[in-house]
Amino acid sequence: MPLSRTSLSKTVDLVQKGSAFLVTCHVRPDADALGSAMGWATILQSLGKRVALYSHKGVPTHLQFLKGWEQVQATIPEGPYDGVFVMDAAAQELVPPLPPCDCGPVILVDHHSAHDDYGDVVLR
Repeated sequence: MPLSRTSLSKTVDLVQKGSAFLVTCHVRPDADALGSAMGWATILQSLGKRVALYSHKGVPTHLQFLKGWEQVQATIPEGPYDGVFVMDAAAQELVPPLPPCDCGPVILVDHHSAHDDYGDVVLR
């Protein structure tokens, strides 16, 4: 399915209006999942946004070569957040536990052709 202009415009609007975001990726991350989360967090930070970068159970030892891995947190700092970006998680069961808080919409950013479309906004 091609990228929806509606989904893209919703995401752009959310980023422009928001000030704080939670960025995560699938559990048991690999380099593309964690790397895309870290890259997106860097972009948001360059736009002046407050970002919490979260990986369930922290960063695996084999991925600690990634520059900036120390910024990744194993627990989610208290919000609120204007949105949650979940990177590279094709199935909802791969999404790490998220707190029951005012976290805003969940935006799924994924490159897989088949997945659950579980987020409030899906970019693929």
